[in-house]
Amino acid sequence: MAIESVRSVPLRVPETDRDVRLRISGLRHSEQSFEVRMFFGTPPRGGSKDHERFIGSFFMYGLGRARAGEAHPHTAPWDMTVPVSRAALHAARSAGAHGVSFALVDSSGSPLPGARLDFDDVGFETGAG
Repeated sequence: MAIESVRSVPLRVPETDRDVRLRISGLRHSEQSFEVRMFFGTPPRGGSKDHERFIGSFFMYGLGRARAGEAHPHTAPWDMTVPVSRAALHAARSAGAHGVSFALVDSSGSPLPGARLDFDDVGFETGAG
């Protein structure tokens, strides 16, 4: 799966509030550096992290263009989990959100055209909390 700039992924909002995490599997390094902001439903205008449906964010640090044939052992795909707050879960349910949006932004929070996030799968994990 690949996301460029902003994209929504259909996911059912978990019914539980216990230890909910968003899991991104097979995440791959990018050539650019950017922040990935995640929201339930459509991201707010400007992608503000102060929005009630904000899930969390992480940073991708770009590798630049590697020379052909050059091995980079640290570039193997990896998995990441992001804890989801109860407040965001309640806001998502109240708003009837039907998925998670990923917004790729620059250091000022502006959408970053041409940025690309590659991963294999995304979903929720829950546990006893």
